[in-house]
Amino acid sequence: DLEPDKLKLLAEKSNDGLEWMIDRGVQFNDEFYYIHFYVPRDLSRAQYAINGGGQMIEALAEKLMGYENASIYTDTRATELLTDNGAVVGALATDKYNNTITINADAVVLATGGFSNDDELMARTSPFMTYRTSPTQNMGDGFRMAEAVGADMIITPDTLTYMPYQLGGIVTTQSIGFQNPELLLIAPDGQRYGDEARYCFDRAGDVFAMGYDYEYAIVDQAFYETCATDVDNGIERSYAFKGETAEELAGKLGLDPAAFAAEIEQYNAYCDAGVDEEFGKPAEYLDKLEGTLYALKMTCCISETYSGPRVNNDAQVISTEGVAVPGLYAAGAVSLAQYTDYHYAGSGFALLNCVVTGRLAAEHYLANK
Repeated sequence: DLEPDKLKLLAEKSNDGLEWMIDRGVQFNDEFYYIHFYVPRDLSRAQYAINGGGQMIEALAEKLMGYENASIYTDTRATELLTDNGAVVGALATDKYNNTITINADAVVLATGGFSNDDELMARTSPFMTYRTSPTQNMGDGFRMAEAVGADMIITPDTLTYMPYQLGGIVTTQSIGFQNPELLLIAPDGQRYGDEARYCFDRAGDVFAMGYDYEYAIVDQAFYETCATDVDNGIERSYAFKGETAEELAGKLGLDPAAFAAEIEQYNAYCDAGVDEEFGKPAEYLDKLEGTLYALKMTCCISETYSGPRVNNDAQVISTEGVAVPGLYAAGAVSLAQYTDYHYAGSGFALLNCVVTGRLAAEHYLANK
């Protein structure tokens, strides 16, 4: 359901969104960064806020509270949309004391994020993911509220996912797997499947296409010594495995020892030659494996889900009858399916999609109230 006109809309309005945030007190670093070193992601176009997301929220909240009719409810969860003759006219919410709050409004903008931390919705959309971690606040509230009022829901198994070394959710001292082109990565069948220097989200998509939701990073003693505590913790939890030889490690992974040893030998031959004849990984990332070997289990970490309500170019939610639901908008990650998939040449959208679609909703409402 990716729609080119929506991608164009984001691009054309991205700078306006940036200027809008700056005008409201958000401060950005002057330097731009590239997302990845491979084309087309090597273009420097990512800009970071000074002091991160917290500073952005603080600046925008301060601006918002300058309006006498504005309110911010913390620790309060929206639970249901209020409707009248098919139009959305407000919402119900529950605060931390379990009190129900009724909010009457001419319009509602769903800006709740995705649902990657909701087991039921993940089983419905991406049942092949047996283990995952994700932002804890992504509980699918917006998805459910939109569906309950008759929104046309786009369902896709795709998610913005990469596969790091996570120790079953235990925090590691180092980030391994997001951008470590020197690693040797193999699928659960013991076969190397591609250039490990590619973008992490692309690699995860290849693993999913093979029918798996995890992979292994094969490292040697030299790599182990850079993160020994993390690897040792993984061994205790069966998220890492050690073998003095390739054959011994293969046995612990349930793989054919001879075939696995041949895979390691072939990779080392590429490293010696400085040429990856199979997948073309650049020579500077070809690190030969020597001595004791370790396998680190790399599991799914979901940055964002893509399923959600269909929207038009004004961020209005579209019903199953193909018309806009009066008074209902969706912005940001709750409605990504028409804007992107994991092949997109950026790193998700960061704040681009949130700011642009949020402003589209506000502009349409103000022009038509």
